[in-house]
Amino acid sequence: MRWLCRIFANRYCGCSAMAMDYLFKSSWKNNPKAKIIYNGIDLSLFKSAEDHKRDPETKNIVTVGRISKTKNPDFIIRIVEKLSLLRQDFRMIWVGEGELYEQTKAAILQKGLDGLINMTGSRNDIPSILGKCDVFILPSLFEGLGISLIEAQAAGLYSIASDAVPRDVDCGLCDFLPINSADIWAEKINDYFNSGTEKSLNRSLLDRFDIDTMITEAEEVYNL
Repeated sequence: MRWLCRIFANRYCGCSAMAMDYLFKSSWKNNPKAKIIYNGIDLSLFKSAEDHKRDPETKNIVTVGRISKTKNPDFIIRIVEKLSLLRQDFRMIWVGEGELYEQTKAAILQKGLDGLINMTGSRNDIPSILGKCDVFILPSLFEGLGISLIEAQAAGLYSIASDAVPRDVDCGLCDFLPINSADIWAEKINDYFNSGTEKSLNRSLLDRFDIDTMITEAEEVYNL
């Protein structure tokens, strides 16, 4: 329906610059009635997770999202497989369900990675889970924005995303990598576990995604 939107819409909104390009091509960039409105989250839910004191002896990687082709589950398995050749003192927490859940679970068992990967299914305690983790990964083939990355950074997690994820999502704790080599991702995670990172959360960038900010900007659309 994108062509209908381009012809008949009297307001042009999207959750990132990349999403706007996808929906409206380049026509939105000089349109006074076009506006990027970031998906909003309740940042207060993740404040306690950010302050959580993580166990330095426990190294947890996490991803959150629907287990579907877009989220690149086979690549996630390869990352864990490659990282397991470098170290064994970590666990992967995989939150989500989807049409590829059973297929992905079978692939994990086949590769003998079930001792390293914990598939939790759908959960409603994401802030608590993030508070127990150290690294968030999102090697998606495509994302309109990547709200789970914002939640991870709000919880203070170092995050690694594919270069197909909009840069808008970076609040200071993100690195972006290509998805042509699981070895590169495994080495990046291993380096972080060994020496950490100099990256830090940029609170002003994070505040763009506060639910109250989103509501205000959505209301402004009606006055364009």
